[in-house]
Amino acid sequence: MKKLLFVMLITSLVSLWAGEFAKECFKAKGSIFEDAQHLRKIALSMGWKVFKPVSLVAGTLIKTKVNFYPEDNVFVCLRPNKLGEVEIRVQSDAKDAGKAAWNVIFGQKVNPIK
Repeated sequence: MKKLLFVMLITSLVSLWAGEFAKECFKAKGSIFEDAQHLRKIALSMGWKVFKPVSLVAGTLIKTKVNFYPEDNVFVCLRPNKLGEVEIRVQSDAKDAGKAAWNVIFGQKVNPIK
């Protein structure tokens, strides 16, 4: 009985930890409008409405990184932070690319689309 309770406790802690830091990623295409729309769709599925001007600015930054690393993949990831905001990271898998920082992207909390 004690083993079962221990396993249940560990399982619930792992699921809470994974849920808190779960992230959604996609491979950037380098097209401002396509990447901006994809960003908005993923954010909406996470329960955040990212407005078009904000996503277009993000799309421009994504395109810049894709142009800077044309031979390598660039991934865009979104995740909720501890304050309940959505953060974005644009990371190249190039060997000389440093680790990209997570930055808050402005949006409005809505009911997530499943």
